Amino acid sequence: MAKPREQQLGTITVLDEDGSGTITASNARITNVATPIGAADAATKDYVDGYIDLNNEWSEILTNGNVSGGTNPEISSGDRLQGEAGSTLDLFSDTGVTVGTPYVSVGTTPAASGLLRIPNNTYIRARNNAGGADVSICVVDTSDRIVLGGTTTSALHINTDGNTVAIFDTTFLSLGTNPAGTGALRLPNAAAGGLYLRNNGNSADIPGAYVDGSDHLIIGGGNAVAVGLDTTVAAAGNIWLHNPPAAWQTMIQGTFIADVNTAPTGNPAAGGFLWSATGALNWRTSSGAIHTLGSTYYAVGTTPATTGIIRLPNAQQINWRDSGDTADVEGITVDAAEAVVLGGTNCTAINLDVGAATIAIFDTTYMSLGTTPSTAGIIRLPNNELVTARDSGDSADVSMITVDANDDVVLGGTADIDTGLSLTDDGNLWIGTAPASWQSMTHGCFVSDATVVPDGNPASGIFTYSESGAGKARGSSGTITTWAPSEPHCPRCDSDFALQWENPKYGGTLAICAKCLVDALTKAGISTDDYAIALPGEV
Repeated sequence: MAKPREQQLGTITVLDEDGSGTITASNARITNVATPIGAADAATKDYVDGYIDLNNEWSEILTNGNVSGGTNPEISSGDRLQGEAGSTLDLFSDTGVTVGTPYVSVGTTPAASGLLRIPNNTYIRARNNAGGADVSICVVDTSDRIVLGGTTTSALHINTDGNTVAIFDTTFLSLGTNPAGTGALRLPNAAAGGLYLRNNGNSADIPGAYVDGSDHLIIGGGNAVAVGLDTTVAAAGNIWLHNPPAAWQTMIQGTFIADVNTAPTGNPAAGGFLWSATGALNWRTSSGAIHTLGSTYYAVGTTPATTGIIRLPNAQQINWRDSGDTADVEGITVDAAEAVVLGGTNCTAINLDVGAATIAIFDTTYMSLGTTPSTAGIIRLPNNELVTARDSGDSADVSMITVDANDDVVLGGTADIDTGLSLTDDGNLWIGTAPASWQSMTHGCFVSDATVVPDGNPASGIFTYSESGAGKARGSSGTITTWAPSEPHCPRCDSDFALQWENPKYGGTLAICAKCLVDALTKAGISTDDYAIALPGEV
């Protein structure tokens, strides 16, 4: 064995730096080694044990953790444990803590990749602020879900540049800066703090909901349908479509619909289109019918009337449901001939009511007019009501027929010559004015005195009338025959069996008393048997 060269310098033996070989102590100790100074100086056992005891003190660190008030006297500031490059260092064989390059693996069956590798269902935890319990940070549970927080976590905060941009609390989710202070989902004000959705083509964002600078709740916006809810005190609960009005006009909990930009030109496949145009509300059905509720009218159907409060197309009906809810009752329409038609199929009658009274009934077999009309006949009228017609000069009404308070049928009226038929006195007929009493007569006729007697002759026929109770007739020649004389009686015999004729053209007036004539013929020897008829009561 080669020996290094050495030389003696007093009490110190110096090995030559160019020497080679191995120095052996032959199983003897080297003692009295000075405290090392340089990196290549030898160190004593005591010096090494002062840092770490591999058989005892390091084991205590691994087993007992920190002691002495949270520190371990065996580990000093700046100490480090370093393995060789590319190797792993197993710190705790019983719990599987492994430091690799570049990762740390903890526990048994940890993840096989990643910088920090942890087994399933094992939490990362931190100590709480009071130092009395652990706070769960995150874990991957047995369903392979990432769970942030846990039973001891009060909230989850996500911070960006010192600002909390998201808070996941036990009862709410808060997003953005200056979010709402209540609610399950809390967002900031204005469109930037709103809820946005991606369009179907994945090419643009669509505003979902937000609260604008006027504190309006906006649903949609931009190219989407905008629906707003006014939350201000002055207009609490008002809803608007598309754009809010300039002023709510003190309305609360109402709805405003802005005028449409372009009205629909076709029909929906189902449902209906609803829009506002020039202040009128429109509804277009799948059949094409358009219902319009204007400020002063209601229009229904296609090509409706352009005037009126209710506007309908031609030949369209207003119908009602029958009382049994089995069929429709046709009410009113204007037909192709421009006639207004009341009633129709399933209509049993047409009643006209004023207040609580029915003033007209148009039935299938009769027409009833007025209150308490007759109950039979094709035309049914109340008592003492006139049927009138307009005169030819359109200056007055002419009474035609009525039944008066005495139940007499009266033809004509006050301004006309009346002809009456007494229905309560066995069919007596009267002309002019009814008598004060019928004197037990039935099926007879009464002619009241003429108000003005004729002063001329009829072209044909005769004028017949009563004058001072006497029945008279004036023929076309002008002769007036009194066929039913009245006062005065014959001045000779005081009877009333006389006839009278008068005509200025033929010598004035001729009156013959039949009784005086019979008496004169008898005195002349002419028997009455030849010309007179004796009646009971004898002449």
